[in-house]
Parts: sequence; C-alpha cells; structure tokens
Amino acid sequence: MKTNLLYLDDTYLTEQCTTLVDSGIDERGQFLVLDSTVFYPQGGGQPSDVGTLHIGELASHKVNHVSFVESTVRHYVDPIELVVQGTPVQMKVDIDQRLVHARTHTAGHFLAHLIEELVKDAIPQKGHHFPGGAYVQFVGAGRSEIPEIVSELNSRGRSEIEAGREIHARLSTYDEIAFLRPNFAPLIPKDKPSRIVTIGDYKPFPCGGTHVANLSDLRDLKIVKIAAKKDATTVRYEV
Repeated sequence: MKTNLLYLDDTYLTEQCTTLVDSGIDERGQFLVLDSTVFYPQGGGQPSDVGTLHIGELASHKVNHVSFVESTVRHYVDPIELVVQGTPVQMKVDIDQRLVHARTHTAGHFLAHLIEELVKDAIPQKGHHFPGGAYVQFVGAGRSEIPEIVSELNSRGRSEIEAGREIHARLSTYDEIAFLRPNFAPLIPKDKPSRIVTIGDYKPFPCGGTHVANLSDLRDLKIVKIAAKKDATTVRYEV
C-alpha cells in the first residue's frame, strides 16, 4: 500500500490526522506505517523530519527517523507494545527543524541555479542539504570557473533574495522532467510521485523535498568554501 505524501503539497503543513495501517521491525527499530503522512522521509540529499505521533488513547510517541521503503513511509519510534491497525493517529512534525531543512534545501537549489546561469558549461550533479554540511557539486567543462565568480554569485544572490522571488512546487511526469532536465531523468525514483520545483524564473528542477515559499527566507545565505577535486567542484554553503 502506498503512503499518501501530504508534504509534497505544502511544506508548512505539519499537523494532520491519519490512520495506522501497519507496523513492523527492521534493522533500525520499530516503525509505523500510516495511511498518509506529513513527515518527510530522508532522501534526495535531505534529512528526515522528526516529531511526534499521538496514537489513539496512547501517549504521544517521538518519531526519531523517517524512511521511504517500497512506496511506503516508515516512521521509527521507541518500542510500543500495542499497536492496532485502524487506530487514529495525530501527526505533528517539529516545525522548527522542518523549516531549517526546507531553507537549506532551497538554498542548494538556488545556488545551483545561479551557477548554471553564470557558468555556461557547469552542470549540477549532486546536492547534500544537511545543515552543517550542505553543498552542491558540479561537473562539466565550466566547473573550474566557479571559484572565480564568488563575488558575482554573492552579489546576484543578494539581489534575488531581496527581490523575494517566489518558489513553487507541483507534480510532474517523467516525460516532462526528461525534457526539462535530461541529465537527471535517469535518477528519478520510479516508486515516488514525480515533482518539479521552480524558483522565480529559473529553469525547473526535479525534487521531492520540502522548500520555503520565498527566497526572502534565505537572507543569511553564505558560501563557505569552494573546492575543486578530480572532475568535480563542490560549493559548500550555510543558511
């Protein structure tokens, strides 16, 4: 059974009622599967949400980690002795951490867009959007030019952030993504809904993560380090 992924529609939806449909234990511990979820499961370079589940008449239980496995979302909790299918569940995501992750993810996309625009032959290859270790990585003939345009990146970035460019996400199709971003089409998971994120007028990018609604939330974005190694250039950042 597929979990209905409510976070795809609204980053700011962090509380919702649902139903318990399954439970189990794997190498990470005990997990619960819900009919729908507002919890983002780790993946796509973004850490999972954490929060709490209030299960029927039981006390609230902390969600320590969330994973996506075979079209379902597993919510990992401390051991619970009694879990009954069909029990109503109240979900509550830690909103502060959700927004930290969303800002960090959006910042990575934004930097990638800026570099794509300023360095013609630099191709975004990888993004890691964990706070404290976030980076975007580039390959292609133009990647070596990136360290030379740091001041221009900062200047253009501040201008776009101050202009308050809006960010939108919508469901898409594999064919549309293959047309817009042929380099990334082979990486699109087949067991998740296809989705694209658009920042201002920049070219849409496939992504299933959470994002803030406006670039004005990135006012403290800062490039920390740019390092070239072998065939890739890595741009590390903080927000």
